[in-house]
Order: sequence, then structure tokens, then C-alpha cells
Amino acid sequence: MNIFEQNPIIAAIRSREDFEIALSSPVNNIFLLSCNIMTVSDYIERAKEKGKRLFVHLDMVDGLGKDSFGVEFIAGKAPYGIISTRGNTIKTAKSFGLVTVERFFMIDGQSVETAVETVRNNKPSYVEIMPGVIPKLVKRFSDSGIHVIAGGLISAENEAYDALKAGALAISTSHRDFWR
Repeated sequence: MNIFEQNPIIAAIRSREDFEIALSSPVNNIFLLSCNIMTVSDYIERAKEKGKRLFVHLDMVDGLGKDSFGVEFIAGKAPYGIISTRGNTIKTAKSFGLVTVERFFMIDGQSVETAVETVRNNKPSYVEIMPGVIPKLVKRFSDSGIHVIAGGLISAENEAYDALKAGALAISTSHRDFWR
């Protein structure tokens, strides 16, 4: 099932203010990129109340261990899914039945090759490729049957369309104008 079919824009939020705006926007999916162990439960519950799918970026939860116990803690809070740059976190989250987004930063050809191999091993639900303004790489991953989310540095409508046209299922952005 393509959870991005209705609306391919994902609200990438870093503040309570952005979260409130995302909750009242038409986006269906929210990437929580900043919170702490004391506030994460509230974010998850509020998103559920509004019928939004919340993905918690586990690497960015202050006060949460970056180990299997941290993943188990978050799994117990039942977000829709998690985001991480760490392969072990992705594997552990999958074992708890969470939808997983593995995030990769593409800086050169070697990082692309490493990411492709990592995806083969970890088998995340989705891969977020950053920056998302590189349709050529989006196409390479999507042509391999990988579910791609394009994120980072997308600030113009044509950049979002180009990434979607190249095969991305969704666009992750902190630009509020896209959330409408």
C-alpha cells in the first residue's frame, strides 16, 4: 500500500509551532525531526487524534538511547513508524513491527554505492534520499524497486515535481507552503 498516494507531501517538523500547523494541514504524514523523551508521547498521541501518520526520527529524540531499548521504548508508544540513519536501529524497529524510513545523505558516488548496499541488507520500508533535489539518484533507487522519499533542499515546486516524476513516492519538506 502506498501511504503517500493521497498526498505525497510529508511535513518535516522541528518545532511545536510547525507541528500544530502540520496537524491542521492536509498532509497525512509527518516526520518528527526534533523532540525529547518527555514530549515524544504527546506528539504521537496528538498525531493519532488528528488521523496523521507520525514517523519519529529516533536519532533526534533527546534523552533516548540509540540502542534496542530506545527502539523498544518508542515502539511501546506506537508511532506509525520511525526514521533513522542507523542500520541497527532500522533492523530493530522492523522486529517490533514498525514502518521504517532509512535516511541517506548523498555526497558523492561512494555514498550512493554504500547506500544501495545498505538498503539491500537492511530492507527498510522506505528510503529517504537527501538532498531530494537529485532526481537522477531518486530514479536509480526507484528503478530498483525501492520506495523512495525525497527530502532536503527542496524549495521550489518544480523540484518537488521533478523528484516525483523521477519515481519518488513522496516529498519530505519543512517548507510550510508545500503542506497546503
